[in-house]
Parts: sequence; structure tokens; C-alpha cells
Amino acid sequence: MVSKTHILLAVGLGLLLIGVSAPAQDEQWLQYHSARELGLLGGGMQPQPLEISSEKPLGVGLPQFKVENPFFAKWPTPMAKNGTFG
Repeated sequence: MVSKTHILLAVGLGLLLIGVSAPAQDEQWLQYHSARELGLLGGGMQPQPLEISSEKPLGVGLPQFKVENPFFAKWPTPMAKNGTFG
């Protein structure tokens, strides 16, 4: 029969092993930024207002809208071949 001392020793070693093998991670502070810093964070790009129109974009698959006259906008970006998305 196993004695009470052996059981307590096994439980104690198990808890010690868990405590040693699972150390806490270092703290990570959240970095909040404001609109003043947008030029620094975005590589000097400033926000631009979008031109809104009711003209549907050509060659773009659109979902079934629940409104009669949906609005669309062209998003200017150098990443697109024609200079805009939308």
C-alpha cells in the first residue's frame, strides 16, 4: 500500500513541475495612436475624401441590394492598375 507521504510527495513534485514549465509571459503594452500621427504611421499618406456616386462600377460582381439606389465610391490607391478600387 502507498503511504500518505508518497502521495503528498508525488502531488508536490507534480505541482512544482507545472509551475516551473509554465512561466508567465512578459507583459505587452498596447500602442494607441492618434490622428496626429497618421502621417508618421502611414508613410506620409494623408486621408482623402471619397467621391460618392450612384454609378455602378463596371466589371464588378455586386450583391443583391435591399435599396433602390445604392451608392458607390472609388477608392484611390496606387495598388490598383487603373489607380482606383471600386
